[in-house]
Amino acid sequence: MNDLTSSQEQQSFTILRTESAALLQEQSAIISDKLLNWPVVYLLDNAKRIYVGETVNFVQRYHQHAANESKSDLTEIRVIVDDTFNKSVCTDLESKLIRYFASDTKFEVDNRNFGLVDVNYFNRDSYREHFKEIYGRLRDEGLFNLTITEIENSEVYKLSPFTALNEGQSEISEMLTSKVATSLTATGQQSFIIEGGAGTGKSVLLTYIAKLFADSNSEMSDFEDDVEVVRLIEVLELQKAVQSKGQKLNIAVVIPQQSLKATVERIFSKIQNLKDISVLSPLGFGKSDQFYDVVLVDEGHRLRRRANSRDNRAIVEINEKLFGKDDNKYTEWDWILAKSKVQIVFIDPSQRVRPSDLTLEQQYAIINEAKKSNAYFHLSKQERLSKDGAQYIASLSKILSPKPDPTYRYKTKGYDLRIYGNLSVMIEDLKELDDSHGLCRLVAGYGYEHKSKRDRSSFDIEIDGAKLRWNSKRKDWINSVSGFDEVGSIHTVQGYDLNYAGVIFAPEMSFDNSKNEFRFNKEKYFDSAKNNNRILSEEYDSAYHLELVLDIYRVLMSRGIKGTFVYCVDKAMRDYLSETFESTVRGGD
Repeated sequence: MNDLTSSQEQQSFTILRTESAALLQEQSAIISDKLLNWPVVYLLDNAKRIYVGETVNFVQRYHQHAANESKSDLTEIRVIVDDTFNKSVCTDLESKLIRYFASDTKFEVDNRNFGLVDVNYFNRDSYREHFKEIYGRLRDEGLFNLTITEIENSEVYKLSPFTALNEGQSEISEMLTSKVATSLTATGQQSFIIEGGAGTGKSVLLTYIAKLFADSNSEMSDFEDDVEVVRLIEVLELQKAVQSKGQKLNIAVVIPQQSLKATVERIFSKIQNLKDISVLSPLGFGKSDQFYDVVLVDEGHRLRRRANSRDNRAIVEINEKLFGKDDNKYTEWDWILAKSKVQIVFIDPSQRVRPSDLTLEQQYAIINEAKKSNAYFHLSKQERLSKDGAQYIASLSKILSPKPDPTYRYKTKGYDLRIYGNLSVMIEDLKELDDSHGLCRLVAGYGYEHKSKRDRSSFDIEIDGAKLRWNSKRKDWINSVSGFDEVGSIHTVQGYDLNYAGVIFAPEMSFDNSKNEFRFNKEKYFDSAKNNNRILSEEYDSAYHLELVLDIYRVLMSRGIKGTFVYCVDKAMRDYLSETFESTVRGGD
């Protein structure tokens, strides 16, 4: 393109585009005062990289960028101008576009994520509808591969480090940055704990902080064009701590779940500076010869203690290398402490789902130690579920309790909860919603043997005419499966979001109406962790398993952003849930 062009159809906005910086000065009739004294959003890109910014003086801002060597090759220029824009709108649009570009993955995004906070402003909903038109135009110009729906249903979008934080998350990020900076220059080590229930944004905050710390490894000159960011003082404080070390921070992210680890690895590989961070399983971390300045641990409640394992030989080698001997008392948490200076752990003790996970006593010991040293933070705002989400999540702890209160009742208000008496009907309803919303999946407890693992012609679950198989892959199952022929387990969905979740309460669980309590049948439970274990054998009783299995169902029932559909094999349980949730049974009885 040889001249500055303006394209505007029926929309109120204009996108100015040029490939020559000099034309910004020459085409004064088009530039007008809007590029000198008006809030705008702009894009700088080349074939591989893109930068998104907002400013009230684009000409001045552009010259700052042009003087920065790291952005001098971003020669394609677009400026989004709208007579109705104000500073709040531009900040919001900037944040949205950065997150969309990072999730679409066509470009490598050059932005940092300092100061991205989700704030309300006048007429925000209307403006965000307007943003969709802007997105559509940018996609028409070839800047995006995916539709908005495809992007917003992707895990890359949901776990993006460019997500605008809520007020509580932002406050934690600011305080944590300052405390970590102090800890890096102090003697000894420090563990920071961030506790939060399902859907409070633990994984989002982890990726945000990981990028914040990764960006602190950049040279000071790279911050020259970020003078407007809210977080600059805190970031510079962290960077001074990095520089005092004389070398860059060695950072790792540890994730116990294989599927979630693979997703985060894929996200980090596409984003500037994050590709330098090691994303490891606890076992991979233990095997590593590195010592890390900062380790961020997601799903900390899934860290394991010693149990029978196919990895036993590797565990012995790790313990001997770190502690000089092998001993059953050492846990994956001990490995993390032995190989890092600063630990940042995201945890929810109510989401431990296997006997080999750290015990509640061990987890609360870690939490209480952080509280003593003023290194504990708590996330409380529900971010995953739509209307009535926080109250619904709180109700699950009461309703799915081993011996629940028989008088407790909870009727959802705005959240789509349905109880079904026929599985095929539930699947049909999910299919209809999947057609319109996408990302609807079936999940279940471990009450069915995985026959199809050995024989792909076999079905694992056959109910009401529905013939289903367990998930054919463990990593990234949610994004790889299409239709409703497969059912995901806890290990494929913990840490992920769905639009609607269809939850099957399997035969290992029943409800005793006469005693008003849940029952667990070990003989109908097929998770490999149920087998007798010579190390943890004293804990393998029905009461202990009941607590863990109820934890699993609480997690499964908290995956759906918009709604949760429930089918129970046990009729008494179906009646109990229907009565307690004040929900009519659909599709039979």
